[in-house]
Order: sequence, then structure tokens, then C-alpha cells
Amino acid sequence: MKTRPRNCSGGSRSFIFTLFKFSVVVFWPLYGGGLAWGQNQVAQPSAATAKAQDQEATYQTALKNGQEAQKEHFFLTALMYYQQALKVKPGDEVATKLQSDMRAEINARLSGAKSPGVATAPPGGAPPVSAPNQNVVTTAPPGGAPPESAPNQNIVSPAAPEQPAEAPRPPPVRRNEISVSGDYFLGQGNVTMPFGFSLGQALPGNNIQPTVAKPNRTADYYGATLSYSYNRNWYLDLTYAHGSSSGNVDVQLGGPGEALPSAFSIKDDWYQAFIRYTFPGLRGKRLWAYVRGGVSYVQAELTDTTVIPALGLYAQTDNTDDLLGNVGFGVGYRLYTSRHVRLGLQVEGEGFYGQRTQKSLETLPEDFGVKFSTATINNDLYGGIGRATVHFEYRFGESQAFRVFADGGVQGTYTFVNYPSGLGTFDELLWGPYIKLGVLFSF
Repeated sequence: MKTRPRNCSGGSRSFIFTLFKFSVVVFWPLYGGGLAWGQNQVAQPSAATAKAQDQEATYQTALKNGQEAQKEHFFLTALMYYQQALKVKPGDEVATKLQSDMRAEINARLSGAKSPGVATAPPGGAPPVSAPNQNVVTTAPPGGAPPESAPNQNIVSPAAPEQPAEAPRPPPVRRNEISVSGDYFLGQGNVTMPFGFSLGQALPGNNIQPTVAKPNRTADYYGATLSYSYNRNWYLDLTYAHGSSSGNVDVQLGGPGEALPSAFSIKDDWYQAFIRYTFPGLRGKRLWAYVRGGVSYVQAELTDTTVIPALGLYAQTDNTDDLLGNVGFGVGYRLYTSRHVRLGLQVEGEGFYGQRTQKSLETLPEDFGVKFSTATINNDLYGGIGRATVHFEYRFGESQAFRVFADGGVQGTYTFVNYPSGLGTFDELLWGPYIKLGVLFSF
């Protein structure tokens, strides 16, 4: 039986082609999956590196902010930044040292002891940089050889996380402020004095005409001020001042040649109350300002004596009451500021308007045989007060709740007094050196 001979070459090619197709079908998906797995493995270290870089940037920023706050003596703020750095890198040596030093600094200042040495920023202002903590995982090479440590790597063993430190308490908010001060004013100038108002009533037909004199005087004023503020915006100022003036004047009793030299003295008491408003937007700035308004009540007693030839003693007693309304302002500029010391210039001005009531009594010797009566004189008053001083202030302790201050400069008062009976308006001037000393407490 004859059989068909087998084509050996053609059958071999068909088998190889079939085997190739089987390899493509089976191994190509495996190859594609392996390639994707490899790419994913390459991407994972990249994401971890980005996260580590973000943590390192947060850590460095916290250290830098802490150093800047420390330089400005904001120690509580610096401590909180160092604690933030430790949260990013628990157990970091640099942040731990800065936190420890800052705690010691705060405790020393609170106890009044000498401050210990505190780490500061290196030259150039850059915060200290610590090497990032890296957890290095090594695998044993084939054959059991010990792993080689990578150079310049910190191998950190797992440790229990540090307990977060208790956040420092913020400083208390002091909304109340009270101050007490005393001042002194040495003035010189002139004053208006009425003559003949009372004698003209007692001796009609004797050619005694009312007149107004403007003698020179010197004056001493001692004062005290109590101020209270809530929230350091609105203030209540209560002021008392006592003045003593003296001088010489010619008594005008009639026609020419009847003026007699005399000596006078004035005692006056000032009671004032003001509401003062300081602008909060200027608080802590070099330039500051305030406005205020209030009322003044002034009581004064004037005495004047002389001897009239052939008649005897002449005496005058005037009691006056002034009721004034006041509106004022103040502007200051700080020339020097440190943690405890303030030094600056300030200018204060005030305008006033009101009424004066005078009770004037003039008498001659008792045996003159005349009943003397009191004359009432009503005046309109208006004018202004100006003051320019140098202001010094010292603040005690870390909290600076207690302060002392002093002002020194010059003060002037200019007043217009309107007299009835067509006599006209007369001006008064009083000016001279001014000083003020006081204490202030915030709570």
C-alpha cells in the first residue's frame, strides 16, 4: 500500500507559527501587567518624596517664624512655633533644644530671675536646619551578609511619640486703666479788676465811676487729676486745681489824681470733668491724638486794700463764680520707643466759653457813716488754653501694667472778659512753665 509522502518542511513551519501565536496570547497580558506594576512602583517613591518635602518645608517655616518672634521678644509666640515644628518632626534635636530654651526664658522672666542663654538664629537670619529624619530600611543581601549602612543617613529606631506640650496661656487682656497725676503751673501775666461798682451805689453823686483795671500778677497753681478708662478708648478725667495770685494795682475812685496804690491777692479753685476719646486706629503708633469735652466750675475770692488819706482804710472783696464749657484736643509724636521707655512731644489745646458772676463789695472805715452794699457784675467769658510739653514714660516689668510718666513744658491761658455798662471787653493773659508727674495702672 502506497502512502503519500509527508511534507516535513511545511509541517515544521506551521508548528512554529502556532507556537508563536500561543506565546503572544499568553505572555503579552502578563508583560503588560508587569510593566504597569513597575511604573506604579516607580511613582510611589515620588509621592512619598513630595510628602517628605512638604513636611520639611512646614518644619523649616515653623523654625523661621519662631526665630523671628523670639527676636522681637514675643516669647510665647516663639514657643508655639517651636512646638509646631516638633509636631512635624517628633523628637527633633534642634526644635527640642529651642523649645526647652524658650520655656526657661519665659519661666525666668515670670519669676524675675536673670534670663538664661537662649538659642538665637545663626548669622544671616536663617533658622537652624536639622537633617531630615529618615527611616532607612535595609534588606539582607544574598548569602546572609550584613547590610551596609548608607553614608550620611540617620537611622532612627521607632520610639514612643513625645507627649504634646501644654500650650502656654495667653497674656490677660487688661481693659481697665486708671491713672493719678499731680501738676504745677507757675504763671505770670495780668488780670481784670473792677472798681467803683459798689462805692458808686453807696455814694451817689460823688463822681465815682465804675472802672476796670488790668494789673500784673504772678500765680502758683497746684492740681491733681484722676482718670479712668475702659478698653482704652473712652476716658473720664476729673481735675482739681488751686491757684494763688498776688500783685499791686492803683485803686481808681474817681477823677484824676485819686488813684491810690494797693496790694491785692486772689484765691481760686477749679473743678473740672471731661470725657476724652482716643483714636484706636492710632494705638501703638508713633502719632497719637485725642479729643475731649467737659465743664468747669471756678470759685475765686479777690481782696484788695489801701489807705485813703484823711479817710482811712479802703477794702474790696470780690467773690466770683464761673461756669464754663470746654472743648479740647491733643496730638503727640513719639520720638523714641523701647520695651520700657517712651519719649515724645505733645501739644494740647482747649477752647472755653461761659458766664461769670461777681459779687463786689467796697468799704470805707466804719465811722464814715455810710451803709455799703454789694454790687453784682455779670460777665461773658471766652478764650483758650494751650500747652506744649515733652512726655516721658517708663513701664515696669514684663507685663508693663504699671507705669510712671512725666510732662514738662510751657502753658498759656488767654481770656476775654466782657464787662457791662459799656465798659467793653478786656483781655487777660497768664503763661509760664508747667510740669506734671503721675502713675498709671492697667488691670
